[in-house]
Amino acid sequence: MKMSPDERWHKKPEEKTPILSRRTLIAGLAAAGLAAIAQLPKETERRDNEIRDESKKLKEAIPDEPLKFLEVEPRPKTVKLGRLAERVVYRKIADKSTPTPLAFGGDYEMMLGITEAKAEVTIDPHTQLSKLWKEKLERIHQKRGLYPPEQLANIKKLFLSYDPEHPNETTLEKYRLSIQACITGVRSALNMNALKTLPQFKNLDMEQMKLVKDMVGSMTADTMLSYILTELMPTTGKDTQLPLDVMDVVLRYYGRDYFHLVPARHDPDPELLSFGAYQLTPHVLQEKYRIGKKGAREEDFQGASVINKLLPPAQKLPADLTDLKGNQHHVAAYLFAVYNIAYGVRLLGPERSKALNAAGAFIPAGFAEEFLAAAHHRPADAIDAFKIYTDAVVAYAKAPEAERARLTEPDYLVAAKKVDSNNAAYNKEKGKKIYPVDMHSYILKTRNNSRAVSNRFGNITARSL
Repeated sequence: MKMSPDERWHKKPEEKTPILSRRTLIAGLAAAGLAAIAQLPKETERRDNEIRDESKKLKEAIPDEPLKFLEVEPRPKTVKLGRLAERVVYRKIADKSTPTPLAFGGDYEMMLGITEAKAEVTIDPHTQLSKLWKEKLERIHQKRGLYPPEQLANIKKLFLSYDPEHPNETTLEKYRLSIQACITGVRSALNMNALKTLPQFKNLDMEQMKLVKDMVGSMTADTMLSYILTELMPTTGKDTQLPLDVMDVVLRYYGRDYFHLVPARHDPDPELLSFGAYQLTPHVLQEKYRIGKKGAREEDFQGASVINKLLPPAQKLPADLTDLKGNQHHVAAYLFAVYNIAYGVRLLGPERSKALNAAGAFIPAGFAEEFLAAAHHRPADAIDAFKIYTDAVVAYAKAPEAERARLTEPDYLVAAKKVDSNNAAYNKEKGKKIYPVDMHSYILKTRNNSRAVSNRFGNITARSL
């Protein structure tokens, strides 16, 4: 029970308690008991009414036609697919090997609204975006039996922000340059030494700060492009040039704004708002507050919102994910990466950080982007793999040169597979799937995407951390 300052520090005047006879007391208790019993049906009825009222309010908050805002006028247009249309698949037709257009299904079909990569195709970006969000809302409806008002409001806000007349068409090359410009701008504005002023990172020592700065410093526009491909594009394996070609088509004809509004289709929790090039969620950017133990209002920031506090006012991101515009998506993803790296190093600890710094010559340039992909997907597992990988690198660095030549170089992918294997064993022991066992697949996908980006735009200068 809360007390006022006066009640806390000053005693109340003593009150005289009336003396009751035994007979009076028993009669009073009996009457009170009967009254309580008589009140039970009324209490039950009151609670039922409250539940009905709450349900009624929820339904009243949902419009009669909740998805009406997704009904749009068709705006078909014919476009040339360029190098995407040059891809052919040889199929046996009438006993002859015949070149046929590349066929699309699944995520690519939903993103583009076409089923074949012909030289010329008819597309309708606005209609396709409405289909994507409608599918998202239908999945929520299947789970909840209704369209939650808050989700409806957020999705409506996002969808209506797309202007089919001016969707900011660009090219893959220009998009890449805009990412680099964002990174350059954020780096010049973000004082990494101020990281220690944040409560989450106030205890980072000199060695940990060095490791954080080196990992953050290794990030490039191509790091972010690989990150995007891993999050948004389904292709894995050898044909990792395909998602780059698809991405170029989307940017050219559907627009950057379309690309930044594509919702996640496969999240285990359909109610999680996840969208855009980096498939950002409220866990990435959301300024929330809570009431602390002393009754005071306290920050409850996560991810990019924490690092955002270090930016100058003019460059700060909005408080809410749904208010991101244009290149702010890149800034949010970059700040989230800084947060994940700093948090990972914090849990790595001072001793391991110092040892890893000393063994820096044996860390490949692509390690940071692989850690970022894993941390976006499974942060706790990514950090566990980080520890295993660090121990392996340090042991490798300490081995005599002659012995090192016979050893296998440490690999973050191998460390991730070990964590996945531990999770699988735990799931088997408990008889149910508690933890996912697919973190290594994200790292492998990112590695392939990084290679594809490098092949497309030229090799990134390799550097050790």
